[in-house]
Amino acid sequence: MSEPRSSTEAVHDGTDPRSLGRRLRDTVGRSVIARFASVGVVNTLVDLGLYVLFRGLGMPLLLANTLSTSAGMAVSFFGNRSFVFGATDNRRREITLFVIVCGLGIWVVQPAVIAGVGRLAELAGLGEGFLVDTSAKIAAILVAAVWNFVLYGRVVFRGGRPPREVAKA
Repeated sequence: MSEPRSSTEAVHDGTDPRSLGRRLRDTVGRSVIARFASVGVVNTLVDLGLYVLFRGLGMPLLLANTLSTSAGMAVSFFGNRSFVFGATDNRRREITLFVIVCGLGIWVVQPAVIAGVGRLAELAGLGEGFLVDTSAKIAAILVAAVWNFVLYGRVVFRGGRPPREVAKA
């Protein structure tokens, strides 16, 4: 029979549930991809939340979508600029390039992927429908996320240094 561990030992070996939050926070702090994903989740929630709110208030669809996606893009810009890539370059240049890269991702890359997946599904005899449409959109989101990550780091925020890694305790 093993002896009971002290609470200090449990925290250090990761078996204490209280350490889960700390481990997650440390992992996100160390990983550029995890920081990028966390900013993506936040800006998506801002976009969706505002869209639902605006539509609930009776705002026309296109206006609600324009305002909500603009707010989501602003959150994405500032989150990616500081938290993900640590950019300190010319903000005006970064905003311009960000809008171009993000706009191409949303309005060119995503529709192209959706059309391509739809065509592949048609050729495979899967036809159309909710499953094909949803799969196509998920594929488009993933491809656009890679597009954004690569171009944000190499073009938009290229002069930045990601925030220092979180030191291990």
